[in-house]
Amino acid sequence: ISRVDPKMTKATHMGLYFCLLFAAALFQPSVGITCNEAGIRRDCGYVGIKEPECESKGCCWHPTQDHSPWCFFPNPSPMAYTVKNILKTMTGLQLNLDMNDTNSGPFGPPITPLTVIIDMETSDRLHVKIFDAKNQRWEIPTQFVPSPKQIGRA
Repeated sequence: ISRVDPKMTKATHMGLYFCLLFAAALFQPSVGITCNEAGIRRDCGYVGIKEPECESKGCCWHPTQDHSPWCFFPNPSPMAYTVKNILKTMTGLQLNLDMNDTNSGPFGPPITPLTVIIDMETSDRLHVKIFDAKNQRWEIPTQFVPSPKQIGRA
């Protein structure tokens, strides 16, 4: 946010910056297949293999204190969303997100792309809406659940 809006309080600006930091931490860039030390380790070597030979096979090397393999095949990084772009709106921000992995997890396939809209409803309250960018869903009509007047829309 480069321009200070006189209608926005310092707390509101801090709320927006917090949301951006939260989004950056939550939606990390995708990294694909990596040597994820905390991930599943499928043995790629044999008892006594050394680090140079392990890595020359295209495998990952990470010694541990437990009985898991030190030399293991590359494994996928955790599923994460990537922030594709951030747009400033009249009342806040819109973020467009993509998933780094479209394989089904335990709850089915991930929703991608996602849209996140962060609106400043008042100087003390943010409204965050996360939804599927491709498929429209039914929502309660706003005339049945009116929201307070928003900054910039009053």
